[in-house]
Amino acid sequence: MLTAEELTGMTAVQESNLPDVLNVVTIEYVRDARGEATEAAVTGPDVFCRVKPISQATSSAQEAVILDRLGVVDAWKIRLPKGTPDVRLRDRVFVEVAGTAGRMMEIVAAPGLKSHQTIDTLYAVEIR
Repeated sequence: MLTAEELTGMTAVQESNLPDVLNVVTIEYVRDARGEATEAAVTGPDVFCRVKPISQATSSAQEAVILDRLGVVDAWKIRLPKGTPDVRLRDRVFVEVAGTAGRMMEIVAAPGLKSHQTIDTLYAVEIR
């Protein structure tokens, strides 16, 4: 069993090796001057992360099940530091993958975090 100090040390090492940047864009509904609901994008802080494309052909067994349930062939696996501010299903995230232009994605799956994990994992699809 790992101690709290060992988990903290592992988390620090992981966080120092996250090369990509994610910005959460939460879509909220607000009323305009006429009382009609409109979408408003609320941008959150930048968060370091690691982003990896996954597909039915290259995924692990667990990822294949997630892709199958979502009904998609390709998705993105996003790993964030444990305890990252709330990222919810259907949130849009703008991700700057190291060395490439940014991509807008929508969070489509957020498996539950276990107490021993030192990183959060989300799944997203690219919005084109």
